[in-house]
Amino acid sequence: MPRSAVRTGTADGARREAAGAGAGTGGAEARRSAAARLAMTTGIFNLLWAAVVVLMIVRPGSTTGV
Repeated sequence: MPRSAVRTGTADGARREAAGAGAGTGGAEARRSAAARLAMTTGIFNLLWAAVVVLMIVRPGSTTGV
């Protein structure tokens, strides 16, 4: 399975969990918890992506002198 499919499946599962957490008792708390977990996962992904972009710009080990 390609990495993008795994990553998308994880995000889709978290989104479904956040949207469907309202069914049952304590729905508001479960929804808030699922939304917080999704926000944390999204934030970590964004930080990692920013690090990749910086490394692509800086190009450590490059001998071009630029």
